[in-house]
Amino acid sequence: MSTTTTTAFQPRQPALTGRAILRRSSFWICVGLIWTLLLPFTVRTGLVETLLGQFGIGSNFALSLFIQVGIAVMTALSFNMLLGHGGMLSFGHAVFSGLGGFFVIHAMNDSLYIPLELLPLVGGVAGCFFALLFGSIATRRSATAFAMITLGLGELMSNAAFMLEGFFGGETGVSGDRMDPVKLLPFTYGSNLEVYYLTMFWTLVAGLLMWLQTQTPLGRMMNAVRDNAERAQFIGYDPNRVRLYQFALSGLFAGMAGGMFAISQELVNSEAVSLHQSSLLLLMVTIGGIGIFYGPIVGAMLVTVLQSVLSLHTSVWMLYFGMTFLLVVLFMPGGIAGFLNMHLPVLKAGMFGRLIKPYLLAFIPLAVLLAGSIMLTEMIYALTDTAGSGTTGVWWIKWNQNSVMPWLIGGVLLVAGGVWFRYAYVAAQQAWNSVNTDLKAAEALQIQAEQAGAA
Repeated sequence: MSTTTTTAFQPRQPALTGRAILRRSSFWICVGLIWTLLLPFTVRTGLVETLLGQFGIGSNFALSLFIQVGIAVMTALSFNMLLGHGGMLSFGHAVFSGLGGFFVIHAMNDSLYIPLELLPLVGGVAGCFFALLFGSIATRRSATAFAMITLGLGELMSNAAFMLEGFFGGETGVSGDRMDPVKLLPFTYGSNLEVYYLTMFWTLVAGLLMWLQTQTPLGRMMNAVRDNAERAQFIGYDPNRVRLYQFALSGLFAGMAGGMFAISQELVNSEAVSLHQSSLLLLMVTIGGIGIFYGPIVGAMLVTVLQSVLSLHTSVWMLYFGMTFLLVVLFMPGGIAGFLNMHLPVLKAGMFGRLIKPYLLAFIPLAVLLAGSIMLTEMIYALTDTAGSGTTGVWWIKWNQNSVMPWLIGGVLLVAGGVWFRYAYVAAQQAWNSVNTDLKAAEALQIQAEQAGAA
């Protein structure tokens, strides 16, 4: 995993001033503002229909999709507070976002005179409370024991969702109407565009607060506990208490995301607290990059878009999720963000040009391999579909799975792409090792020159 962490055993870091905080967070603020303003512009100008209409994505669908992306980013970042910065693998993190959603939907229905714009804070308080409650038990253990405790708590709440129908609504869940609560702003939130702006506001606020938390003494001490809990305890810190505080803050932001989900969807059901949702968060963070702040953002965007768009075109989209996860774990163990960070020094040194050709030569057979896999997968599924018409649509082409030729084409693509990729991957790995060796040699020469100059 390609991450840079600051522990309590490194030299003391100076306190962040307001100017330093603004300078470090300015990039993320600009990215968030551009992201927030870009989509409404594309919707109003019709670029969504022009660019994405062939994939079945219209303006309303795009707005709904990016609302889901904002909520997923908030939840994935809160999960990364546990797994990435704290080393705590939780299989029940969706419990806090789900409970936050249920409390918000009940607040909407009970007319508590809380403005709609502030209702995500209700979900945050609920998530933080239950995180403190459950965390007081779970954070007493670490590693595998912690993971098993969270798994048990997740299953407990998942079953409780069907037993306590008065609160969880049973199988149908609890529905609400976001137009009923009072508003701070002159908006009804009847349109997706208004809900989109509200979602992006809370996503930016929560994301900025979570990034700032990594710069605080608690955030740095959490890194120290993750790396070596015994040494952190030796210098006077209680690892269990540090884990509990981090667990509670993670539940706070997860609850806010769940509250925003309740507002946008106007429905919360038992799926919100299920193990499936917690597994999806793990998938987002792993694909994006564990421990790297922008990694969960990338993973949440990718997984949410794939989940929404692929489900429109294929019934086996979950299988493609598994394929994506396997590819990332095998060839990018640090996730997408880790892969990018690994190449930043190479790019700064001006050596990235040596990697372009071997990377392209590895990408081409990988694309051929994936094309064959997708083609065979779709045709195999079509054979099991008794209501099928005998033809399968792959890449906008209709294939007759009862004919030999489509199977032959798919098999050739799969085998040829696999053999070709095996050799191309070795060549790309050798090119990376060569560049990395030269980079280390250049850094050593630079250090020697600096030492000679200082002398």
